Amino acid sequence: MEKYFYKLYISYDGQRYSGWQIQKETELTVQGKLNQAFWAVTNISNFKTVGSGRTDAGVHALGQVVLLEVDKKLPNEVFIKGVNQRLPSDIRVNRVESTDADFHPIFSAKSKVYQYVLSLHELPPFLSENFLAYSRAVNLDVLNSGICCFRGKHDFLNYYCVGTEVKTTVREIYNADVSFINCFEFNHCSVNGNFLKIEFEGSGFLKQQVRLMVGALLSLNEGKISISDLQNSLRGNKVKHLAPVAPSAGLYLHSVKY
Repeated sequence: MEKYFYKLYISYDGQRYSGWQIQKETELTVQGKLNQAFWAVTNISNFKTVGSGRTDAGVHALGQVVLLEVDKKLPNEVFIKGVNQRLPSDIRVNRVESTDADFHPIFSAKSKVYQYVLSLHELPPFLSENFLAYSRAVNLDVLNSGICCFRGKHDFLNYYCVGTEVKTTVREIYNADVSFINCFEFNHCSVNGNFLKIEFEGSGFLKQQVRLMVGALLSLNEGKISISDLQNSLRGNKVKHLAPVAPSAGLYLHSVKY
Protein backbone atom coordinates (compact mmCIF):
# COMPACT_ATOMS: atom_id res chain seq x y z
CA MET A 1 0.00 0.00 0.00
CA GLU A 2 1.32 3.43 -0.93
CA LYS A 3 2.40 5.68 1.91
CA TYR A 4 2.18 9.46 2.08
CA PHE A 5 4.39 11.63 4.26
CA TYR A 6 3.69 15.09 5.67
CA LYS A 7 6.00 17.44 7.53
CA LEU A 8 4.10 19.44 10.14
CA TYR A 9 5.50 22.54 11.79
CA ILE A 10 3.74 22.96 15.14
CA SER A 11 3.95 25.21 18.16
CA TYR A 12 2.61 24.71 21.65
CA ASP A 13 2.49 26.08 25.15
CA GLY A 14 3.76 23.12 27.13
CA GLN A 15 2.80 24.19 30.65
CA ARG A 16 -0.10 21.75 31.11
CA TYR A 17 1.43 18.83 29.21
CA SER A 18 3.70 15.99 30.33
CA GLY A 19 5.95 16.58 27.34
CA TRP A 20 5.78 15.78 23.63
CA GLN A 21 5.79 12.00 23.62
CA ILE A 22 2.79 9.77 24.27
CA GLN A 23 2.86 8.15 27.72
CA LYS A 24 0.78 5.37 29.23
CA GLU A 25 0.31 7.23 32.50
CA THR A 26 -1.41 10.33 31.10
CA GLU A 27 -3.43 11.62 28.17
CA LEU A 28 -1.88 15.08 28.54
CA THR A 29 0.90 14.88 25.97
CA VAL A 30 1.28 17.00 22.85
CA GLN A 31 1.68 13.98 20.56
CA GLY A 32 -1.38 12.37 22.10
CA LYS A 33 -3.53 15.45 21.49
CA LEU A 34 -2.23 15.77 17.92
CA ASN A 35 -2.99 12.12 17.17
CA GLN A 36 -6.48 12.40 18.68
CA ALA A 37 -7.26 15.48 16.60
CA PHE A 38 -6.03 13.86 13.37
CA TRP A 39 -8.12 10.74 14.00
CA ALA A 40 -11.21 12.81 14.85
CA VAL A 41 -10.97 14.71 11.56
CA THR A 42 -10.02 11.88 9.19
CA ASN A 43 -11.29 8.72 10.95
CA ILE A 44 -7.97 7.16 9.87
CA SER A 45 -6.41 4.90 12.50
CA ASN A 46 -3.45 3.59 10.48
CA PHE A 47 -1.00 6.48 10.80
CA LYS A 48 2.19 7.35 12.67
CA THR A 49 3.68 10.57 14.03
CA VAL A 50 7.34 11.20 14.93
CA GLY A 51 8.58 14.43 16.48
CA SER A 52 11.97 16.07 16.04
CA GLY A 53 12.57 16.13 19.79
CA ARG A 54 11.09 14.90 23.06
CA THR A 55 10.40 18.15 24.86
CA ASP A 56 9.95 17.55 28.60
CA ALA A 57 6.97 18.36 30.78
CA GLY A 58 6.24 22.08 30.79
CA VAL A 59 8.61 22.89 27.90
CA HIS A 60 7.28 24.95 24.99
CA ALA A 61 7.87 24.82 21.24
CA LEU A 62 7.80 27.46 18.54
CA GLY A 63 9.09 25.16 15.80
CA GLN A 64 8.57 21.50 16.61
CA VAL A 65 8.71 19.43 13.40
CA VAL A 66 6.53 16.32 13.13
CA LEU A 67 6.53 13.63 10.45
CA LEU A 68 3.09 12.13 9.83
CA GLU A 69 2.94 8.92 7.80
CA VAL A 70 -0.43 7.77 6.46
CA ASP A 71 -1.76 5.55 3.67
CA LYS A 72 -4.02 8.20 2.16
CA LYS A 73 -3.24 11.41 0.28
CA LEU A 74 -4.65 14.42 2.09
CA PRO A 75 -5.00 18.13 1.25
CA ASN A 76 -3.13 20.57 3.48
CA GLU A 77 -6.47 21.99 4.65
CA VAL A 78 -7.05 18.80 6.64
CA PHE A 79 -4.24 19.91 8.96
CA ILE A 80 -4.45 23.70 8.88
CA LYS A 81 -8.22 23.86 9.26
CA GLY A 82 -9.56 20.48 10.34
CA VAL A 83 -6.88 19.33 12.80
CA ASN A 84 -6.42 22.81 14.25
CA GLN A 85 -10.15 23.03 14.99
CA ARG A 86 -9.94 19.80 17.00
CA LEU A 87 -6.70 20.66 18.84
CA PRO A 88 -6.68 22.43 22.22
CA SER A 89 -6.04 26.15 21.88
CA ASP A 90 -2.47 25.77 23.22
CA ILE A 91 -1.33 23.56 20.30
CA ARG A 92 -1.30 24.68 16.67
CA VAL A 93 -0.22 23.32 13.29
CA ASN A 94 1.35 26.37 11.65
CA ARG A 95 2.47 24.89 8.33
CA VAL A 96 2.44 21.59 6.46
CA GLU A 97 4.55 20.27 3.58
CA SER A 98 4.50 17.02 1.63
CA THR A 99 7.71 15.03 2.00
CA ASP A 100 8.92 11.47 1.37
CA ALA A 101 10.20 8.36 3.13
CA ASP A 102 13.79 9.68 3.09
CA PHE A 103 12.92 12.45 5.53
CA HIS A 104 13.21 11.77 9.26
CA PRO A 105 12.57 14.62 11.73
CA ILE A 106 15.43 13.51 14.00
CA PHE A 107 18.06 11.91 11.75
CA SER A 108 17.66 14.41 8.88
CA ALA A 109 18.18 17.40 11.19
CA LYS A 110 21.40 19.40 10.84
CA SER A 111 20.85 21.29 14.09
CA LYS A 112 18.32 22.28 16.72
CA VAL A 113 17.93 25.67 18.36
CA TYR A 114 16.72 26.01 21.94
CA GLN A 115 16.04 29.31 23.67
CA TYR A 116 15.71 29.88 27.39
CA VAL A 117 14.06 33.16 28.35
CA LEU A 118 14.12 34.86 31.73
CA SER A 119 11.93 37.78 32.64
CA LEU A 120 13.78 40.49 34.54
CA HIS A 121 10.56 42.27 35.46
CA GLU A 122 7.37 41.20 37.22
CA LEU A 123 5.20 38.98 35.04
CA PRO A 124 1.42 39.14 34.70
CA PRO A 125 -0.21 35.91 35.96
CA PHE A 126 -1.12 34.60 32.51
CA LEU A 127 2.56 34.64 31.43
CA SER A 128 4.03 33.17 34.62
CA GLU A 129 4.66 29.77 33.02
CA ASN A 130 6.13 31.13 29.78
CA PHE A 131 9.26 32.70 31.24
CA LEU A 132 11.42 32.20 34.30
CA ALA A 133 11.02 35.17 36.63
CA TYR A 134 14.54 36.21 37.71
CA SER A 135 15.12 39.00 40.20
CA ARG A 136 18.91 38.78 40.62
CA ALA A 137 21.30 41.30 39.06
CA VAL A 138 22.64 40.04 35.74
CA ASN A 139 26.35 40.30 34.89
CA LEU A 140 26.33 39.88 31.13
CA ASP A 141 30.14 39.79 30.91
CA VAL A 142 30.29 36.86 33.32
CA LEU A 143 27.54 35.03 31.44
CA ASN A 144 29.28 35.58 28.10
CA SER A 145 32.49 34.16 29.54
CA GLY A 146 30.62 31.16 30.88
CA ILE A 147 28.60 30.36 27.78
CA CYS A 148 31.79 30.26 25.69
CA CYS A 149 32.77 27.13 27.63
CA PHE A 150 29.88 25.20 26.09
CA ARG A 151 30.75 25.95 22.47
CA GLY A 152 32.33 23.11 20.53
CA LYS A 153 32.33 19.34 21.04
CA HIS A 154 32.32 18.16 24.65
CA ASP A 155 31.30 15.25 26.82
CA PHE A 156 28.14 16.51 28.51
CA LEU A 157 28.01 13.66 31.02
CA ASN A 158 27.46 16.16 33.84
CA TYR A 159 24.62 17.85 31.91
CA TYR A 160 22.48 14.77 31.46
CA CYS A 161 19.55 13.42 33.44
CA VAL A 162 19.02 9.70 33.19
CA GLY A 163 15.78 8.46 31.71
CA THR A 164 16.63 8.10 28.03
CA GLU A 165 19.31 5.65 26.95
CA VAL A 166 22.05 7.13 24.76
CA LYS A 167 25.12 5.62 23.10
CA THR A 168 27.28 8.59 23.98
CA THR A 169 27.03 11.79 26.00
CA VAL A 170 29.27 13.68 23.56
CA ARG A 171 27.45 16.50 21.79
CA GLU A 172 28.53 19.51 19.76
CA ILE A 173 27.28 23.03 20.41
CA TYR A 174 27.65 25.06 17.22
CA ASN A 175 26.64 28.37 18.72
CA ALA A 176 25.72 29.68 22.16
CA ASP A 177 24.77 33.23 23.02
CA VAL A 178 23.27 35.25 25.83
CA SER A 179 21.71 38.69 25.38
CA PHE A 180 19.24 41.20 26.76
CA ILE A 181 16.13 41.59 24.62
CA ASN A 182 13.08 43.86 24.98
CA CYS A 183 10.70 41.78 22.88
CA PHE A 184 10.08 38.04 22.65
CA GLU A 185 8.41 36.64 19.53
CA PHE A 186 5.77 33.92 19.77
CA ASN A 187 5.56 33.18 16.04
CA HIS A 188 2.92 35.73 14.96
CA CYS A 189 2.71 37.72 18.18
CA SER A 190 5.17 39.23 20.61
CA VAL A 191 5.57 40.28 24.23
CA ASN A 192 7.43 43.44 25.19
CA GLY A 193 9.46 43.61 28.37
CA ASN A 194 12.89 43.22 29.89
CA PHE A 195 14.20 39.73 29.13
CA LEU A 196 17.42 37.72 29.16
CA LYS A 197 17.65 35.20 26.32
CA ILE A 198 20.06 32.26 26.41
CA GLU A 199 20.29 30.40 23.10
CA PHE A 200 21.99 27.16 22.11
CA GLU A 201 22.28 25.63 18.64
CA GLY A 202 23.67 22.13 18.50
CA SER A 203 23.74 18.79 16.73
CA GLY A 204 21.42 17.36 19.36
CA PHE A 205 20.79 17.58 23.08
CA LEU A 206 20.66 15.13 25.97
CA LYS A 207 17.72 14.87 28.34
CA GLN A 208 17.51 18.19 30.24
CA GLN A 209 20.92 19.25 28.92
CA VAL A 210 19.81 22.78 28.07
CA ARG A 211 18.16 23.30 31.44
CA LEU A 212 21.27 22.05 33.24
CA MET A 213 23.49 24.39 31.20
CA VAL A 214 21.19 27.29 32.01
CA GLY A 215 21.22 26.32 35.69
CA ALA A 216 25.02 26.32 35.68
CA LEU A 217 25.14 29.73 34.00
CA LEU A 218 22.77 31.22 36.56
CA SER A 219 24.89 29.76 39.37
CA LEU A 220 27.93 31.35 37.71
CA ASN A 221 26.10 34.68 37.53
CA GLU A 222 25.31 34.42 41.25
CA GLY A 223 28.91 33.59 42.19
CA LYS A 224 28.14 30.04 43.35
CA ILE A 225 30.53 28.43 40.85
CA SER A 226 33.53 29.60 38.82
CA ILE A 227 34.60 29.45 35.18
CA SER A 228 37.08 26.72 36.10
CA ASP A 229 34.18 24.70 37.57
CA LEU A 230 32.40 24.96 34.23
CA GLN A 231 35.51 23.96 32.30
CA ASN A 232 36.20 20.98 34.57
CA SER A 233 32.61 19.76 34.25
CA LEU A 234 33.08 19.32 30.49
CA ARG A 235 36.15 17.08 30.66
CA GLY A 236 34.16 13.84 30.69
CA ASN A 237 34.73 12.90 34.33
CA LYS A 238 31.62 12.27 36.35
CA VAL A 239 31.45 14.98 38.97
CA LYS A 240 27.91 16.11 39.69
CA HIS A 241 25.45 18.63 38.40
CA LEU A 242 26.91 22.05 39.08
CA ALA A 243 23.48 23.49 39.73
CA PRO A 244 19.82 22.50 39.86
CA VAL A 245 17.93 21.92 36.63
CA ALA A 246 16.46 25.24 35.52
CA PRO A 247 12.63 25.25 35.55
CA SER A 248 10.85 24.20 32.37
CA ALA A 249 8.85 27.44 32.14
CA GLY A 250 11.47 29.41 30.22
CA LEU A 251 12.53 26.77 27.69
CA TYR A 252 11.50 26.75 24.01
CA LEU A 253 12.37 24.46 21.14
CA HIS A 254 12.79 27.38 18.78
CA SER A 255 13.53 25.66 15.48
CA VAL A 256 14.98 22.63 13.74
CA LYS A 257 17.25 23.11 10.73
CA TYR A 258 17.44 20.64 7.84
